[in-house]
Parts: sequence; structure tokens; C-alpha cells
Amino acid sequence: MHPCNLLKSIFLFHIFIISMLVSAQENGKLIFNESSQSYSSFNNRFKSDSVLSFHSDKGYFPSLLNNIGNQATFPLRMKANHFLILAGTAAITFSLMKFDQEIEDYFKPIKEKNPFISQVSPHLTELGDYYGYIFLVGYSCYSVAFHKYKAFRTSLLASQAAITAGLWIRTIKTMTGRMRPGATYNDPSFNSDHWFGPFSQFNSSYNKNRSIAAFDAFPSGHTGAIFAMATVFSEQYKEYKGVPITLYSIAGLVGVTRLIEHEHWASDVFLGAVMGYFCGKQIVRNENRLFPSYKTAQRKTSTYIFPFNDAGVSGITWKMIF
Repeated sequence: MHPCNLLKSIFLFHIFIISMLVSAQENGKLIFNESSQSYSSFNNRFKSDSVLSFHSDKGYFPSLLNNIGNQATFPLRMKANHFLILAGTAAITFSLMKFDQEIEDYFKPIKEKNPFISQVSPHLTELGDYYGYIFLVGYSCYSVAFHKYKAFRTSLLASQAAITAGLWIRTIKTMTGRMRPGATYNDPSFNSDHWFGPFSQFNSSYNKNRSIAAFDAFPSGHTGAIFAMATVFSEQYKEYKGVPITLYSIAGLVGVTRLIEHEHWASDVFLGAVMGYFCGKQIVRNENRLFPSYKTAQRKTSTYIFPFNDAGVSGITWKMIF
């Protein structure tokens, strides 16, 4: 999915969800067949948090713009530890660039040699795009249907993280013009890693016989999106230790599939992951600033899964995070 279409889809989806809520408020009816107490709690928090407001900094769109501005101006507020992180990220990225071609050569025959990977990888990689956004849409619908306000806010935050990460990644893509590995396979002039430079995708002397894939490798958008969303969910549900482990493992696998699918170089994937991670962290940090009472909220109930025995629960028990 093109980044512009992605941004439109996320915006339109949340406008749809919010419109449903507004309609329910105006008509005094429940959107779904749930208890009035549950709905009232959800509805009151929705209104008190000014989700629809275009004036309050707590509103979805003002907070999104605030997050974009906060991220854009972050270099002006960097401290010593931030410079160390930046230096480390740059060092690893440039080091990977030295070995990008060798890593690509290693991954190149994997799909041909392993039928299972060949079948699974194209679907797994879409968790950083279509499947990931479908999950986000489903999670948002679930949160509204069952009046789960924390889930609702998490879906909003995850969408903002994906939007901001996509914005910065698209900017760097446009300014670097790096060829994807797959784009180099049949290119008559450039059959290895090549950087066309700023705005090259709009240069007719370059793009005449080349698709967008020849100009937008660096960094990885799929990896950035999945790490952005995974970070938000991990931060929101970090009281459940299995959540960060599971989500970051899935995000890491998506990054690997970008190599298997020959869509990105290793340095693209690494930088995309870092950018997604820090966009997600900033989004949650700003949420905690706007709503400090939510920061320490803990779930008080748990749902346990079978099997049971006469003495109580046996086997593995799972805590539901919803």
C-alpha cells in the first residue's frame, strides 16, 4: 500500500469510528447490545478525554499534530544519552551497509530452497502493511463494540505511531532514492546496490523505465510500521510480560521477511525498526503526559482458559489483556 493511501485509510477509519460514537451520543442509543453501565463508562471517558476536539490538545488530530511537531523538533532537545543512541544507530546502520550485498546474497536463495518459507513469508511480511492495519481496524471495532476504552485509546495511539513513522520514513526514502534489492535484478544499468539521490523518483531521466521500487528502499516502511504498532501495544500492556516478547518477536520476523522477499537491505530494516520503535515510544510518552491517571491503571480481573480439574485450574493459565 502506498504511504499516502495508508495515511488516508487510517484517518478515514478513525473518523468512521468516531462518527459512530457521535451518532450514538446524539440519538441516545447504544451502538451495540451492551449494558448501559458499560456504555456509559465508555461514553463518559470518550467525552471527558475530548477525543473529537480540534481545540483541546487531547483531541485525536491536535495530539497527532503535536506528536509530529514533537518528533520533528526532537533534535533540538537532545541530551547526552540521546546522542549516544543516535551515534550507535548510525554506526550499526553504516556497518550493515558494508555487508548489505553479502546479506542479500545469503537470503536470495532461501525461498527457492524452502517451500514452507516461500508460502509463509509473503503473508507474514504483510503484518507490516495490510494485515497489520486490518488487525488495528479489528481491534478498534472490538474496543467500540465491547466498550473497552483502554483498547480504544491503544488503537488510536497505534494509528498515530504508524502515521508518524510512515511520515519520517517516506521523507528519508524520498531524499535518498535507494534501490530495493529486487529492483536491481533486472535493471540494465544498475544491477547492485545503488542510491539515486534526493527526489530521483520524480526525475524523468531515472524513472522512465523504473518503478517506485527503484527509489524507496531506505528505510523499510513495513518494518517501521510494525515496530511502531508493536511498541504502542507493548507499552500499553507491559504489565503482561508476554506481550512485549510476543509482539517484538513478530515485528522482528516481519523485518526478516523483508530480506527474504528481497524488498529491503539489512540496513533498511534496522533503521526502519529503530524509527518505528522510537515513534511508538514518543506517542505513548505523550499520552501519559496528557492522561497521567491512565499511566498506572492496572487490570483487576483475569480470564482463565481450560483445562480445569476438581481442585481448581490446572495446566497453563492465560491472562486476557482486553
